Amino acid sequence: MRKWKNNWLASLCIAGVLALMPSISVCAESEQESNDDLEHAQELEVNTEMVGNLSSEKDRDFYKITLSEPGMVNYTFKTDNESGQYYYVVFCDENGKEMISSQRLYGSPGNSYTSINMGLSEGTYYARVYWELFTNNGFSKKNYHLTVNYEEVDDWEKEYNEDFESATPIKLNTDIKGNLRFDSEKDYYKFTIEGDGKFSYTFRMENQEGKYCSVNLYDENGKELIDEQRLYGTPGNSFTSAHIGLTKGTYYMRVHWVLKTNNGFSTDDYHLTLNFEKANDWEVEYNEDFDHANMIKPGSEVFGSIRQSQDVDMYRFTLYDRRGINVMFRHKSLESKDAYWQVRLYDKDGNELAKYDVAGDLINQQKLGSINLAAGEYYVKVTQYNESVSRSSDIDYGLEIGTGELDSDGGFRDMVKEGLQYFYKQVGIRP
Repeated sequence: MRKWKNNWLASLCIAGVLALMPSISVCAESEQESNDDLEHAQELEVNTEMVGNLSSEKDRDFYKITLSEPGMVNYTFKTDNESGQYYYVVFCDENGKEMISSQRLYGSPGNSYTSINMGLSEGTYYARVYWELFTNNGFSKKNYHLTVNYEEVDDWEKEYNEDFESATPIKLNTDIKGNLRFDSEKDYYKFTIEGDGKFSYTFRMENQEGKYCSVNLYDENGKELIDEQRLYGTPGNSFTSAHIGLTKGTYYMRVHWVLKTNNGFSTDDYHLTLNFEKANDWEVEYNEDFDHANMIKPGSEVFGSIRQSQDVDMYRFTLYDRRGINVMFRHKSLESKDAYWQVRLYDKDGNELAKYDVAGDLINQQKLGSINLAAGEYYVKVTQYNESVSRSSDIDYGLEIGTGELDSDGGFRDMVKEGLQYFYKQVGIRP
């Protein structure tokens, strides 16, 4: 009886000590040989630590990972060996194609390395651990610890998305995260617009400053609409592009590094948001020549932007009788009297009828000029002031073709306003 009591007391004491100890994960598995190739890869549950070792310098340990839902994945690796030992850890797709690799010097025991993040679709993947044979740091049979970390999310790119056909579908006005795993990688995204409106994108990087990225917009036929190369500076700062008018359809975004710079390369995560607002009063691309000019109605304002120095916005309108027109223009003040835009008026044969330079300090809608025109079809062209001058602006502008009659001295008569004044006079109402 005393012996039973002693054993019981001892067990109780041990249980009490264990209860007071810091919690230790019980989600650990041990490597099982032979797992030396894809066919014999050992199953590894996500978010579960695998403890293994390499039996020789030529040993390879393969692990099979299955994702039932898309999500964000990375891996954590550490060893119990002495400092100065080299390992390779490679993450592969179901065909053994390398997706993430690392060559790391895993120093003091307890130090760990966590790979870059990666957005993956549901499916089968593999992790491979092996020794770096080309070093003189010796070989160790001590244990390593491998954990494939997984989080089910729907706001990450999904590899592979390196061309138009494999582009990751994304929603408008929603933040999506991604990264570039190597300097030549390209990330493609696909989105659909259900109606006309104005579009822009917002892009930022999480950690690195002084890195150049290029963000491109394409239509469904692969024709480029935007080519932006920007220096993304202080972490947390974001860049929002100029607006562009888009019509109903399918479009693509591409993110990639600008390799011609010497600013290095980063695998840090980026954030991309596609901003879209339905609108019927915005220019619609393409409208860069007479054949593709946007049809506008005299008396109604249309909005647009000159996104790049070579950008051209063409508009077409029709007059059904002889009358005077006013070319009206406005934009947010740039606090500069220098010219930033040029507005030209043409007849249907391409003959230039008028040209106006627009200064940067224009605030409210102002008349650029008046001209008397016969019935017919006409065009308005908006461009940067002068391509040879670096001065330009991609802010939104407003353009309106006002119509009426010209006074004998060439001034513009507002027929609607005059009609209302005549009506008030006849009925005895003072406006």
